[in-house]
Amino acid sequence: MSHDAVRPPHLTAGLMGLRLRGSDYWYAVLYSDPPADEDPAYRHGGAHPLYAERSVLVADLGQDGIPIDEEMAGSVDVDRARAVVGSRMSREEIEVVINAWNALDDLTRALGVPMGFSGRRANRCYDKLFWGLNLASVTPPGQSYVPAWRRRELAKIDQVLRECGARVAPDAR
Repeated sequence: MSHDAVRPPHLTAGLMGLRLRGSDYWYAVLYSDPPADEDPAYRHGGAHPLYAERSVLVADLGQDGIPIDEEMAGSVDVDRARAVVGSRMSREEIEVVINAWNALDDLTRALGVPMGFSGRRANRCYDKLFWGLNLASVTPPGQSYVPAWRRRELAKIDQVLRECGARVAPDAR
């Protein structure tokens, strides 16, 4: 390999469980070294990123030579996120909602059907969710932010979760 050749990134997969419209799925997020701008959802040969069976996903990753890092595993519950959207969301509930939003964004992007919710209201909703997490890295010591939600904002959050879920898994119940 010459000095000016770019070495391909080393990929590792984190397995994710996804609860969506009463169905359970699996998908993998690919992490690269060197790090990529975004961590893409895995698609075996361009196939759909969602799997009904974890074992099939694991087999496809193995076939493609992508190791699984169990420490990067997680789960996303879009059904619970939709259920907790409300004017008095706790920090934990906000985390469930923003994790669902982020997962659906990753999956719609992987499918080439972008989320499409980036207008003023959607951006404001996402920002309020983010700041409502009160992450130590961005929240000044001794302070916290509790979002005051408008009815339209809550409706927008539910719309994002509902419509993006339909884009990701149109055949789910």
